[in-house]
Amino acid sequence: MLDISALQQLSQLKQTIRDNRDIATGTVRGTQSRFGFVHLDDGRDAFLAPEQMDRVLPGDRVEVIVNEISDGKQSGKFEANLEQLIESPLKQFVGKYVVRGQGHFVAPDLPQLSRWIFLPPKARKHAAPGDYLLCSIQQHPFHSQGKAQAGVDLNLGSDDSAGIETKYMCAKFDIPFNAVKLHTDNNLEAERIHQSLVNANAGDTDWQDLTALDFVTIDSANTQDMDDAIHIDDAENGGVIIRVAIAQPSSVIPDSSEILATARQLANTLYFPGNHQTMLPEILSHQSLSLIEGAIRRALVVKMHFDQTGAMGEVTFERANIQSKGRLNYQQVANYLRGEKAALNPSHHTCIDALFHWSAIRREWRAANTLIMDDRADYEFELTDTQKIAAIHILARTPAHQIVEEAMLAANIAAGEFFARENLPGIFSTHAGPKPERLETLQQMLADQPEASLDANTLEGYVALVKGLESRNEQRLLSNFRRQLQPGQLRLEAEPHLGLGFKHYATITSPIRRYHDLYNQQVICGWLANQSYASASPEVVTALQLAIGKGRQAVKQAESWLVCQYLQGFIGQEFTGQISMVNSAGVGVRLDANGAEGFVLVRNRECKPAFDPIALTLTISNPEGVDTVLHLDANVKVKLDSIESDTRKINFSLVG
Repeated sequence: MLDISALQQLSQLKQTIRDNRDIATGTVRGTQSRFGFVHLDDGRDAFLAPEQMDRVLPGDRVEVIVNEISDGKQSGKFEANLEQLIESPLKQFVGKYVVRGQGHFVAPDLPQLSRWIFLPPKARKHAAPGDYLLCSIQQHPFHSQGKAQAGVDLNLGSDDSAGIETKYMCAKFDIPFNAVKLHTDNNLEAERIHQSLVNANAGDTDWQDLTALDFVTIDSANTQDMDDAIHIDDAENGGVIIRVAIAQPSSVIPDSSEILATARQLANTLYFPGNHQTMLPEILSHQSLSLIEGAIRRALVVKMHFDQTGAMGEVTFERANIQSKGRLNYQQVANYLRGEKAALNPSHHTCIDALFHWSAIRREWRAANTLIMDDRADYEFELTDTQKIAAIHILARTPAHQIVEEAMLAANIAAGEFFARENLPGIFSTHAGPKPERLETLQQMLADQPEASLDANTLEGYVALVKGLESRNEQRLLSNFRRQLQPGQLRLEAEPHLGLGFKHYATITSPIRRYHDLYNQQVICGWLANQSYASASPEVVTALQLAIGKGRQAVKQAESWLVCQYLQGFIGQEFTGQISMVNSAGVGVRLDANGAEGFVLVRNRECKPAFDPIALTLTISNPEGVDTVLHLDANVKVKLDSIESDTRKINFSLVG
């Protein structure tokens, strides 16, 4: 038997051995192969061999022993051996039920996890192979010799299930699948609010009465949540007065309401194909708050004066009762402006003529003083009864879209300037300059340009740089430059929106559909009424940003899935498109006919193209010595070769 002294010596020896080892903590990162890495807290990356990676999951926090390895040429590479699992944040995931031999598994839809996870018989809950599942980790591989197990939480359906694409993506991104169900607990309150508004008749007497003004809504023909209306008047100085009346949910929904709490959780309405997840209960968003023709509605009205050049002058905000005098849609207005007088009721002709004239002047002013973002084609899905795509239609931009765009941009600029001037806690929509890690690339890209010395992180420098490139028709360079920028962000600080060229910008025009618009209205209306209002915290803004990002990804991936199904019938056919991405292996292409995005693999054994990471070009040389240069926005012709159904990847090849 060891005495106390011997035990102490043994313990000391173990501690000495541990002290002499490189022990570190970090986060596991997987790959599409069996191996992985641990990103250590000290900034190093350590390799995880396949047998080590089998014992962990992406995102796991682990303690590892780090060993430096050398290939004889280069030092500073590290390999990790697992010591301890500290935390595993992966609790739920989605995937497809697959069978291999006698084994039943779920193939996780996780970009950093390439292996399948076992589904024990008692955990399958009558799911069938091929079903899409929401699963939970029931047995972590660290404690079971690398043998992870999962259990079915929810069977989402199969490929043939109507709406499976939306349901699956909502589960993948942790978004409530059916907002109607999410609003169930709020429906009684929503019904009470709706009935109180129905019984209010002529509206509130302590608000401005603007019901005599001829406001009109202009939206898509099938839109039900109409949250803005426009009116135009001549001004005494020869310019015009534009009024934008915006639905005001905060005037009828109490601050303490669960309806607002749910809206904050959802962040915005999500327009999935064939399935809209509304931010507010439908009885409010489609009925009592929507600016329906002929109905008296409470609104926040932005009154803006514009001179004859399109410059904005005096701006005022007021709470008012308004009444839309016409529900117009984009196609009606566009047809009228193209000369089809019968497309609109004659009572609206003067209003639409004046609005179009103003919007053209205002757009010219913006082109001279701010920035005009490139128009990109939109597409509309025509769905079958089972919510699959029957056809894809291009939605052409019309003069009617210009009217609405200019009016909404102006109202949001006015709100941003108001928040900044009055030092109010609005949520600004901002757009910063280049990504810090791309500054060196940007400097090389612009080295021989007159604008090379401009600071693209400032509003003045950014606008001058873009306008300089535009003036010399440097479209390729401009496209490359814009891809070096940081994405737009919601912020409490009054920072500029460089992409639009605005000093301050805060959206208020879609409060039925976007929570930060609703919040911004609360701030303005509280200021107008001398009432207190809750200020958003940085944590709330961060949560909104994350929820908006998740929603965009969910909608985009649901659409991509449907498009892949639709294009199965077009394999082998040729399409025209534009290059949307360039890397060393090939180019991404967006099809003109339907907006589908796929990849052309150029690099192979026979073809070794030259990639320029600064100019973002891929140069292919043929045996005759003739070069073909592929670059962003170039028009190309491609053939649809194949579609990978599991990963929803579209593969093209170049034609000619």
